[in-house]
Amino acid sequence: MTRCLWQDSAYRIVVSPAPDTDFLQQLATTRFQTEGQTYRRVNTEAQARRLGEAHFVSLVSGSDTVGTYALSETPLLVDGQPAMGFYRAMLTLAPAARGQGLGKQLLRCAHEWMQQVSADASGPVFSWGCVAASNTSARQLLRHAGHQEIGTLSSKLEYQQWIRGVRQPISDALDEHIETAWRQSQQSAQWHFADLPDSGWLTLAHDNQWVACQHHLTELDLTPVPGLLGWIDRHLMPWFPPGRRRFDPKHFRYVSVSSVIGSDGHESLWPLMRNALMSRYDTHYVNRTRSLPDEAGLVVSVARIDAPGTKIESGGRLALWPPDL
Repeated sequence: MTRCLWQDSAYRIVVSPAPDTDFLQQLATTRFQTEGQTYRRVNTEAQARRLGEAHFVSLVSGSDTVGTYALSETPLLVDGQPAMGFYRAMLTLAPAARGQGLGKQLLRCAHEWMQQVSADASGPVFSWGCVAASNTSARQLLRHAGHQEIGTLSSKLEYQQWIRGVRQPISDALDEHIETAWRQSQQSAQWHFADLPDSGWLTLAHDNQWVACQHHLTELDLTPVPGLLGWIDRHLMPWFPPGRRRFDPKHFRYVSVSSVIGSDGHESLWPLMRNALMSRYDTHYVNRTRSLPDEAGLVVSVARIDAPGTKIESGGRLALWPPDL
């Protein structure tokens, strides 16, 4: 059921349990920029479906959606204490709506809504998310809304040109090996999910060793990239034989990996796992994300919803794995 959170003579902000066509269209037409590269999201409906227990906030002008924000409810453990978390994603604002304080109003309404729906929570309540370190405008907006940056993640784009199928046993099942290794990997982390993520796992076994990872396919439109690089992507790369079948700048595909666990010595199996992922999804890129405190690729920002302004300490290793990087 759609609910109005705020309105004035020109705009209104509403929240809904599902994204409508206008929300997805605004998300698809927004140009994002990271590390100097400009892109658009492709398959926005599939990306929205990846967010579990999600609610979608829209900034509407007349009949047009000009801003978006997604809030996904996620159980957390913070210092071993159960907590309620809201993962933030898909924050956009159309160019015509910028410079009017509407971004701050969108965040303010989202915070007030999270406070209302979590009023009966038995433990602390947090809002958290990731933003590119180079996205200074979004980081400034979040700081103004009371968010603190408590850590960083780093992404590494791994490439393999010639891909062959993997003969080793591969499984989509979540078995006891994954359950045990995942629990052990969380013991030294101050922040992590309360429950094992239940989708997007792949396991590869070979010679009494195994490796597993959580992953999903990400698809982008790179045609907005300006200058010589964009011209090469649009006009030359599709005709380059090694990239002809897999590279399409309008539908640039890569597999995004946000966690890797396994048996002792599983690192030796990672090249096989990478090959298996690229074979399965017909792409030759894997984006592997992991916690690296000294490298600011993605900044993790957190705000205390039940106690605004409370200083938050990151403590140990971060284990917050966002579903959409």
